[in-house]
Amino acid sequence: MSNSNNLRLVAFSMLLLVGYADSAFSQARGSSPDVRNKTFEIVWKTVNEKYFDPGFSGTDWAEVRRRYAPKIANVANDAELHALLDAMVKEIPISHLRILELKALEDSVARSFITTGVALRGLAGQVVVFRVREYSSAHAAGLRPGFVIKQIDGVPVVDAKTAESSLATGSPSHKVTFLDGHDIQRDAVLEHRLPEKVNLSEVELLTATRYAFVESKRLAEGIGYIHFTNFIVPLKAKLLPAIESMKDAPGLILDLRGNSGGDHLTREDLLQGKDAQLDAALEYLRKQKR
Repeated sequence: MSNSNNLRLVAFSMLLLVGYADSAFSQARGSSPDVRNKTFEIVWKTVNEKYFDPGFSGTDWAEVRRRYAPKIANVANDAELHALLDAMVKEIPISHLRILELKALEDSVARSFITTGVALRGLAGQVVVFRVREYSSAHAAGLRPGFVIKQIDGVPVVDAKTAESSLATGSPSHKVTFLDGHDIQRDAVLEHRLPEKVNLSEVELLTATRYAFVESKRLAEGIGYIHFTNFIVPLKAKLLPAIESMKDAPGLILDLRGNSGGDHLTREDLLQGKDAQLDAALEYLRKQKR
């Protein structure tokens, strides 16, 4: 089995885990010890049966069960149950395998660049605007790369990741306080507004929708430019024509800054073998994700 297929099965196992765990958690609110024990068994059994690697990435999964099963008796509430189960699956040393309640899935896959049109980065101890999507509410409000975000909804920002999550989720609009290019403090209201359909792909993920933004254009001297936010299967319908349209370009910029990954099989299917420069970019991305 190829590495790409392995990775796809990892994601599939995680989604099954999410579904089973949430079904159990729906019963576990104010649950009895019996329900907590059944929840534990569902989670352990799901990983045992669905995980792509029979060796569990070098983890003795049966031994993990022996260590964690007695701890269920000390669980007092749902939050503690969630934490215990999450710690158990993290015994397997691989990313993207965790406990996640379905009600939190939508927020988990939401991205501020898609909803409000702004991407943030941490720089010199400050949260800085890294990218602004054209025609978004952030762009209309006057935010530009290099501006410094100070508060979101009256709460001082702590780091870029938390700030992006705040902008991507919750209420449909957010008040942002920032310093502009002249270090003048300003306020703006950013509204959730999806990009135009021509720039948007989407895929249903259980109870949530995951979006990918893609744009392509010609820069000075005919240089091609393609930027997209993550890899999902439907992206192929937009990305491949964009790549084809750049075949006569003297150069091509494939902008993967801020790309959050996604379906690894889709990534290789989209880019591998299309062009020597794209193959090199794919290999670079693969190494960066290791």
